Amino acid sequence: RSIIELSSPSSTLEMRNCLVDNNRGMAIKVVNTAFGKSSLLLSHCTIVNSFSGALSVQNTNTQITNSILDNRLSEITLSGTQSVKVNSSFVKGGYTGGGNIAGDAMFNPANAFHLLD
Repeated sequence: RSIIELSSPSSTLEMRNCLVDNNRGMAIKVVNTAFGKSSLLLSHCTIVNSFSGALSVQNTNTQITNSILDNRLSEITLSGTQSVKVNSSFVKGGYTGGGNIAGDAMFNPANAFHLLD
C-alpha cells in the first residue's frame, strides 16, 4: 500500500522537508483520471527503502527539487500524460534534469540517515 494516495481531479499535493522510509508498497501514488490536472510538488524530501519505488504518477504534473529518491525498484513510474521536472536531486538510477546525481546515496546503516564519510 502507498503511504499517500491521491485520486482527485485538479488537486495539488505539496510535501516539504519530509522523510518516507521503509514503506511496503509505492511510497506516493497520484492518479488523476478526470479531465483536470493534478500536481505533485516535492521539495527537500527523502524517500528511501520503499519496496515498490518512490512515486507513481498518472496524468499529474510533478516537480521534485532538492530531494533524495533511493528505493528498491523504479523511483518514478509514469502513466498517462504529465510533465515531470526533477532538479538538484539524487535519484537512484538517474533522472534527467539540472543538477541531478545518481548512484549510491551512501547512507550509514549504523546511523539512520547520516551519510558515510
